[in-house]
This record gives sequence, structure tokens and C-alpha cells, in this order.
Amino acid sequence: MRLLSYRVAFFVCAISVTMQLLLLLIPAAVPFGRLFNLFGSPVPAPLAIITPWFLRVALVVVFAALLYRRLWLAVSAKALLPPASLRVWPTRLLVVAVLFLLLGSIGLVSSILLRAGSGVPAGMLAFPAFLLLSPVLFYVELRSLLPANATSP
Repeated sequence: MRLLSYRVAFFVCAISVTMQLLLLLIPAAVPFGRLFNLFGSPVPAPLAIITPWFLRVALVVVFAALLYRRLWLAVSAKALLPPASLRVWPTRLLVVAVLFLLLGSIGLVSSILLRAGSGVPAGMLAFPAFLLLSPVLFYVELRSLLPANATSP
């Protein structure tokens, strides 16, 4: 479960960060762009309102550099493995975030397919994922920069 949750979190955040960087360079209207970009910043959405714009952009750039570094290491090693800094509580938080993301996605798709309302209540099941996924992954990737003996649980 640790490996699966890390890979899902990594790919969701990497795609979101790439999309967010492209939208910074080329402003365009992308459908579902704002919802998907919630995973592209290590600042959770409720705190993004009070965070200065330049700080959010700087954190997105740092987050992108960390994710692209991990992608480069994965290509070099020919496997995307979680870093050693993914210890007990970050693993649990990532698993919870991925499970809520999956639950919200299933609820949203089933609500749309069954035409049972707008889909907003079903999509709100993914709210913990919006709060946890990118900050925890940002923390894990930052901790992976430290020497191996300095990372403690």
C-alpha cells in the first residue's frame, strides 16, 4: 500500500505541477484546471488565500524541482521507489489521502453516471486528499534531500 499510495500521489502531483507551470507561462482556460491544480502546490487551498502570490509561485517551483528530481532518479534507477524519508506517519497520511481521492473520484463518477444530482457532495469526499496529498509529498521530498542518517521517524 505504501508503494501504491506514493506512486499515485507522485503522478497526481507531478502532472498537476507541470500543468500549473505551463499555465503560469501560457495563461489559458483549461477545463477542470483549477480543481486539478489544487495538487500542484504544497500550500493547501484554505491557506493559499492568505499566502502571498510570489511565495506560492516559489513553492510551486521548488515542488516542481523536487518532483522532477525524483523523476530523474526513477529514470536512472528504472523504478519509481519511495524515498527513505517516507516513514510511518507520512506513509499513513499519504494512504489516507489516496483513499479519499479514490473514494471521491468513485463518488463523483457514479453520481455523474447515475445522474444523481450535481456531483458536488460526492466530490467533496475527496476533500481530505486536497488538504493532505501535496503537502505530505512536499515534506517527504524535502526530507529526502537530507542525509540518510539524519532522517528520523
